[in-house]
Amino acid sequence: MEIAAFEKKTVVDLFPTDRLLDVQITVAEADWDKIRNQTRNFYDALQASRKENPVKGPYVYVNASVTIDGIEFPDVGIRKKGFLGSQNSIRPSLKIKLNHVDKKAKLGGQTVLTFNNNNQDTSQMSQFMGYALFNAAGSPAPRCALARLTVNGKNLGVYSHVEPIRKPLLRRGFGNDRGTVYEGTVTDFFPGWEGSFERKIGKDRRARRKIKQLIGVLQGEISGNTILGSQAMGRGWVPTSNGEDGRGIRAAYPGATTDASLNALEERIASLRTTLATVTPDLAAAQKKWEAANTNPTVALSPWSVIGPFQATSFDEAFKKAFPPEIKIELAKSYAKDGNEFKYDEKSKEAEKLRLLIVDGQNNHNWRATTQVLRSFLARTGRFSVEVVTSPPPRGTDTAWSRFRPAFDKFDVVLSNYNGQAWPAPVQAGLVKYIANGGAMVIVHAANNAFPQWGEFNKMIGIGWRGIEAGSRVTIGDNGKVVRIPKGQGPGAGSGPEHPFSVVTRDRQHPVMRGIPTEWMHFRDELYHGLRGPAVDMHILATAYSAKDKGGTSAHEPMVWWVPYGKGRVFTTVMGHGDYSMKCVGFQTIVGRGAEWAATGEVSLPVPRNFPTAEKTSVVDPLQWVEVKRIRDGRPFPLSPQAFSATYLFRTITSPTARKLPVILGSDDGIKLWLNGKLQFEKKELRSVMPATDRTELDLVPGENRILMKIINSGGSAGLFFRPLQKRFPPLVLAALRVPVGDRTKDQKKVLTDYHLAIAPSLQPIREELATLAGQHYKHWTALDFDASNWTAGRNGAGFETGEGFELLISEPFDFQADMFGKSTSMYLRFPFELEDLAAVRGDLILKMKYDDGFVAYLNGHRIASANAPNPIRWNSRATRGHGDPQAVEFETFNISEHREKFRKGKNVLAIHGLNVAPGSTDMLILPEIQVNEITMEQAIGELVDLDAFYRFWAIEGLLGFWDGYTANRNNFFIYLNPESDKFHFLPWGGDCMFEKRSRLRVDPRAPISVKTMGRVAHRLYQIKSVRQRYLKTLKQILDEHWNEEQLIAETHRIEAMLKPGDLAPSQVRTMPGKLFGLRQFINTRRVDIEKETAAGMPIWTAAPGPPPQLQPPNVQGRGNPRTGN
Repeated sequence: MEIAAFEKKTVVDLFPTDRLLDVQITVAEADWDKIRNQTRNFYDALQASRKENPVKGPYVYVNASVTIDGIEFPDVGIRKKGFLGSQNSIRPSLKIKLNHVDKKAKLGGQTVLTFNNNNQDTSQMSQFMGYALFNAAGSPAPRCALARLTVNGKNLGVYSHVEPIRKPLLRRGFGNDRGTVYEGTVTDFFPGWEGSFERKIGKDRRARRKIKQLIGVLQGEISGNTILGSQAMGRGWVPTSNGEDGRGIRAAYPGATTDASLNALEERIASLRTTLATVTPDLAAAQKKWEAANTNPTVALSPWSVIGPFQATSFDEAFKKAFPPEIKIELAKSYAKDGNEFKYDEKSKEAEKLRLLIVDGQNNHNWRATTQVLRSFLARTGRFSVEVVTSPPPRGTDTAWSRFRPAFDKFDVVLSNYNGQAWPAPVQAGLVKYIANGGAMVIVHAANNAFPQWGEFNKMIGIGWRGIEAGSRVTIGDNGKVVRIPKGQGPGAGSGPEHPFSVVTRDRQHPVMRGIPTEWMHFRDELYHGLRGPAVDMHILATAYSAKDKGGTSAHEPMVWWVPYGKGRVFTTVMGHGDYSMKCVGFQTIVGRGAEWAATGEVSLPVPRNFPTAEKTSVVDPLQWVEVKRIRDGRPFPLSPQAFSATYLFRTITSPTARKLPVILGSDDGIKLWLNGKLQFEKKELRSVMPATDRTELDLVPGENRILMKIINSGGSAGLFFRPLQKRFPPLVLAALRVPVGDRTKDQKKVLTDYHLAIAPSLQPIREELATLAGQHYKHWTALDFDASNWTAGRNGAGFETGEGFELLISEPFDFQADMFGKSTSMYLRFPFELEDLAAVRGDLILKMKYDDGFVAYLNGHRIASANAPNPIRWNSRATRGHGDPQAVEFETFNISEHREKFRKGKNVLAIHGLNVAPGSTDMLILPEIQVNEITMEQAIGELVDLDAFYRFWAIEGLLGFWDGYTANRNNFFIYLNPESDKFHFLPWGGDCMFEKRSRLRVDPRAPISVKTMGRVAHRLYQIKSVRQRYLKTLKQILDEHWNEEQLIAETHRIEAMLKPGDLAPSQVRTMPGKLFGLRQFINTRRVDIEKETAAGMPIWTAAPGPPPQLQPPNVQGRGNPRTGN
């Protein structure tokens, strides 16, 4: 598939499809560091003010030169670009402005070039192929090429060169460029939001007025006749429980009634209730058997233990290969990622173990992860017996801190992984005494930042993360001698971005450093510079060069040193920013040997054979079984996203008897499950974690059962879902079952009898009939002929308001605060209206609702619309979610044209069951109107939007699974007001999120996969039956004409072959295979997925989008140590 061309190629082809563009940028290092480190956050990007005006980006242009396929532009502007998902300071997305200085500069008709870093498009193909399909299907979109981009000679990898939405694209796509272009970024057509669209090209006033018109149409502002208006009179009531019905399953209708059908219904319900409460001899015998069978009703499940991910070369291999856990579960063993047993053969076998205490609990780093690595590798040396003491959390109680009293003197060495609030005075005094009397301490990375106000601690560490007035700075000069910089001069503490760096040994005779290479490469880490302190008796053992181009100081900064304190020793390394940094063999060797030396003055631990060299890092990351209590049954849990990998989970299930235990499973992607060593279930499929995807039944034996589960990931996200369906009883029932029959009290016997009556299979037909009649009893009030004369009479607009917001919309008789606030979540309303002629409802029938928080609407007893309502609905139901005040006071429209035949000549009634989200909610509102529009919503939208073009655009976004575009997320789109049609056209942008079945955003997992309806234009249209039919027809046409699986797969191989060794950045080399596998799987399965979902027509989906988000930044006050970024 090639990108569709709309004009002849220019001399310079900026968008080749058969090769990579070669883009070489030269820019001053200081300017490069400036722009690449510029960033934006959610609060800035989505601030409240953007409703009125687009937010100005944080990025600025700097001067640079660029060569594109050998054509040099010596003076251009470059800047960072991107919203949130593409943020990257190492490989930033870029804009190159060719005419930044020379206003006539252009290339191939373009003055601005856009290079996306493919941060989210790790297949490198989503934009290239996605935009091509848009263009091929006749929906104008940017052209796209791939480019190899270098900055100052450094390869940043493969970028997508995307054509900007400018006049050349407009001329090619629409045959003109005289219209107005707006960009939409997390915005939509809601009242008051017209200012949020950023004008890019053309005249603004008239076009923005058109946007406002479209907002009005979507809001329901279409000319028509009102059948039931805001002044309509009706009746209302807050339902209460039937006092005779102990379970409250039906409401008591107020006042005496002569309604014969209702009386008969209630008599039959009462009769059934009596039957369900009567213990017959047969039921008594059945209860006895049931009690005997459930004396030990539950099984005990241990927490999950996890190991992995084991690495394979393909998804097939990862699925088929039997890694060690499949052969034998040995929870104490460690393994390499390829499945071979991991052996730490450099351990000291002769020396007696030293007791080592790790102190953690607070840190501006992930101390839980780093403590786990520290504890693991120190224990593996065989030299240490490791224990951990964890402090109270930030803002811990005084009681918790009073109990924090580490017994330092019971240990040979203390390792601090702590950087938080000051320790209590007794703990500080205890540490000082311990070290002064000959104790040993190891300081790792951010622990060096702690306690800036504690003078004795500053003496122990020599220098730390402090300001320039905190003391001297110490470096090593090029001549190898110590350089001291007085306080107040030079930089204070800091660090550049993480990167691998070279460590230089300065004291090769020191026991810790003896045998360690003069120079070795440390894995990715922060390189501290400018540390300050007393620096007394400080012995520097190793340094690293802090390069300017890495945000450094052009000095050799201390990385490893020690300080004597009294009779003790304090050993410091400022390496170890993350758990990944600590997996460097060099780091582990330095810390292990340093801890041993600090405690004994000698070193027995050898330098391992796989120690890093001057050219190459060395990382050890053994896989071990880890108990993970955070995995909760019945909830999806994420696992490692490593491509082509297998992660294993193990647990025991203890059963008092032999039994069958149904379990529900879900996985991302493949899954295998073994019970007591036998394969029980497997499925090889690429998918997201969805609850209740699969089901199997475990045949448990009495006693312990062993469950092993394997999750196989193809790439991208991974995870599992596991839910045992064991019998669950109410606490009182469970307690009674555990008491021997002869010892049960009268109350316990009654509990069991009542419960058995509620579940007895023989009574199920009675319960089903009762449920049916209860539903009829509930709906009785919605019928046309129901007598509501003893309900409260009032004008349209019901609910209550305890503060400000809805008070002007609620009529005084319909203010139900006294009946609802703190008591109830349901309210019934009935609005009668007359129709003299059914011809009055021949137009587009619209129910307009102002509501907080949900409702169900009935017309003459027939359900016609709902929002935020549970299913099934009951008399005392509550809304399934809130509907905020700003949304509630605006009409939301519901097309009810398909219920036209439910209207009657003469008297009709609209019944509304209003729902609040909780009894304690401080307000509620229900205000309905019915309107007949002269034209349909589709026709009204079609007067402003080119519908033929929109259906194509919409269907392609749905086909491609574009989860961050307009119809899925109100993001990454342009609209063009075409002067020839005077209608808006939608164009895609930010296409790095295509070819994915499921959205990465928080969306309802039940949402359709064949259509996206978050964009308001799409949502309003999709509620119309004829629109759903037209959408499906368009989607199928595009599938038939442009979705050729064989050709698309061949295109992925062609593009892959274009990429030569060295084109990709290292991070892209790691991530591309798994993502590309997923993209190909998407191509191969997309047609089947869509045809399966749409076999009976497009699925109904009514969830309405709310206004775009407006965020207020949190009020954050600094506490304690101001260091937050290291």
